Amino acid sequence: MKNAYIFIDETGKVDKKDKSEYFCLSAIIINDVNRERLKNGLEKLKQKYFGSKGYVIHGSQVKRGLKHKKKDLNKFSKDFRKIALSINFFALCTITDKHKAYSRGWLKTTILEKSYRMILSNLIKFVMAKDYKGQIIAEASAHEQDLHLYKNFFHFMANGIPKLHISTDDVKKHVTAISYVTKQNDDNETQFVDLLAGVIKIKHKLDSGQITKDQISDFDKELLYILERKLFTTSARVIKKRKSELYKAIIAYAKYP
Repeated sequence: MKNAYIFIDETGKVDKKDKSEYFCLSAIIINDVNRERLKNGLEKLKQKYFGSKGYVIHGSQVKRGLKHKKKDLNKFSKDFRKIALSINFFALCTITDKHKAYSRGWLKTTILEKSYRMILSNLIKFVMAKDYKGQIIAEASAHEQDLHLYKNFFHFMANGIPKLHISTDDVKKHVTAISYVTKQNDDNETQFVDLLAGVIKIKHKLDSGQITKDQISDFDKELLYILERKLFTTSARVIKKRKSELYKAIIAYAKYP
């Protein structure tokens, strides 16, 4: 059984009082070989543009760092896109419009539970379909959010997904670990998924006509292109009935409420 690594990150805060409009989750699923390729590709990119393989490429730090080094953001964006598209991985995400959610009487716990259960159920379906052994790695954030990821991980450990005939033993066999890392871990994959998480709200605003592409930075356009190209889609070529059933049950881009 091959290993798969599942990196999860969020953007926005779920708290009603926080100024963020949306709460978003992003995840990538990547195997051993492609994880190493992503790591090597990002390290070369960091060395080229920032002079250090260990440079942290979180959101605004990219633009700030390039400006400080007097490097071209457009060239960096194109190189970043080239690396991302050359590597085989899949992306999943959720977005919750907080104003609409709270207007409907949702609680913080409702938003967190729906978001994490959607992401985790999709991950379970994927690793089962591929017969992978998955390990979840999440970037530590707010205490309450981390607890909900953990809680919902054990929900599936204890209950499986009965509707799809996924037993608790199936979940335990295919999802074997969950761990948290901090930003100080300087983990390339976590930084990568953090960048993708940052453009989920941009995708939503574009799709709903709230903004136009002219209002988006070139770097965010590249990130958006990567996200949309890498969102999981099922293939018509899938022959095995069980595999096809699991793939069709995956919702790669879930919007709430």
